[in-house]
Amino acid sequence: MEFVALRDAHGLTDFDIRRMAALHRALAPSDHAYDIIHTHCEIVARLALSVARACDLTVNERLLAIGGLVHDIGTYQLIKNDGSDGGQLTFKNKYIQHGIRGYKLLKACKYGEDVAEFARNHTGIGLTASMVRDQQLPLPVDDYVPVTTEQDLVMYADKFHTKSDPAEFVDYDRCIRRAAKHGADNARNMGLLIEKYGMPPLGDAAREYGMVLR
Repeated sequence: MEFVALRDAHGLTDFDIRRMAALHRALAPSDHAYDIIHTHCEIVARLALSVARACDLTVNERLLAIGGLVHDIGTYQLIKNDGSDGGQLTFKNKYIQHGIRGYKLLKACKYGEDVAEFARNHTGIGLTASMVRDQQLPLPVDDYVPVTTEQDLVMYADKFHTKSDPAEFVDYDRCIRRAAKHGADNARNMGLLIEKYGMPPLGDAAREYGMVLR
């Protein structure tokens, strides 16, 4: 599977890329936070594009790329330590709220539902209202699941890269183990997604970005 360059996305312009970067820059409390979160979003966008092309899916590549670039925009509101003191980037306990916060932020910035939902609907492997209620998650009881192929691809690609400090790519076994922490059904669903879409080009991506794959 080819690791697709961001600028190769059909319909995506340099202005789009600069605008998304400027949004991240305006919200980031430090250069360190920007580097980790914006780079993560760029990688997820590229992995999602790579999977879409490898699977020969009919998608809006511009929307897919923009969605990937903003899916984690809400994380800036949940930073505990921004790394400006030389420490690691860390997040607050209610990190699970980053999706809904990003959704509200994008709507406040006048982005449409088609873009804002990438933030809202990418957490985990899709959070249902019953999961929110049964697990007493700190979210309004509702479904937070992808409603388009583009959203599904961003949610999927997101599982193969971390915002840890330093950031890492996540291989098959570790991806399944991470999913299993939230239950056997979650791990099984992750496995089904991998069967559906195939593994993204993690080796090529890790080499290009100089990051560990484990």
